[in-house]
Amino acid sequence: MAWINKTRLSLRGGLVWRKCAQMIEKFRRLKTVRVLFWITASGVLLLAQISSSVSTPTPAGGLEAHFIAFYVLSLLGAAAFPKSHLLVLGCALAVFGGIVEVMQAVLPFGRQPSLFDWLIDLVGIAVACVPFAFSELRRQIGNTSNNSF
Repeated sequence: MAWINKTRLSLRGGLVWRKCAQMIEKFRRLKTVRVLFWITASGVLLLAQISSSVSTPTPAGGLEAHFIAFYVLSLLGAAAFPKSHLLVLGCALAVFGGIVEVMQAVLPFGRQPSLFDWLIDLVGIAVACVPFAFSELRRQIGNTSNNSF
């Protein structure tokens, strides 16, 4: 009997070790994504302040750059902070976009703030967050239908 108990403990210990290793790997990936999120946010802030003569001209006047920047930030934010609510993440990124536009008005780097740029930021955030929101809603509906029986 003692041999069986030792076997069970070693099996449980192996399972615990595997779970710990999985948690450590998940933490490393999460930490990497969070670092990537903050680097990207810093890059967006820096690039938003550079003079428009330095940045590359685009056919839409930079609107696609605003959309892409906040779309990517939203995706990275959702991946980096999976336990945070999407509405909180979206609001935080919307405030960040507003701060970028206010900084363009205040700092003397030759950039002009635009309400339309900020609205494009919001569109990028919404387009990135809507699939996550529907996925979460579908998951919650699935959980309530399973619990009703």
